[in-house]
Amino acid sequence: VPMPWDEQLKDQNMCRRLHYFWSNVEQSYIDDMSNTFELLRHERRRILAYLASTREYFYNFLRRTDGKQKMIDHFQTEFNKIHPDMRRDDDTKDELHQRVEELSFQLFEYSMKRKNEG
Repeated sequence: VPMPWDEQLKDQNMCRRLHYFWSNVEQSYIDDMSNTFELLRHERRRILAYLASTREYFYNFLRRTDGKQKMIDHFQTEFNKIHPDMRRDDDTKDELHQRVEELSFQLFEYSMKRKNEG
């Protein structure tokens, strides 16, 4: 049984027009895909640049200086001013424990303030 596509087309003019239209459609598809891939490459570069800048900002954010070390250094300096013999005194121990609790509270408050900034 012969199939319709097996028959030779009789209208050569129609064949040329179909070939012309098909070639145009094919070229249009290729051009559109090329443009689409170019836009995807551009978008990928833009996203990677944004990611790099966000990483750098976050790294700098994490590395920013804070005042916690100054608080600890001040506490240590004040602690070292107390004569070692005085440190055995119960009242002095109570005072030092109080200072440690105050330092702990200050550090916690400072940390919470910094956390809320971020």
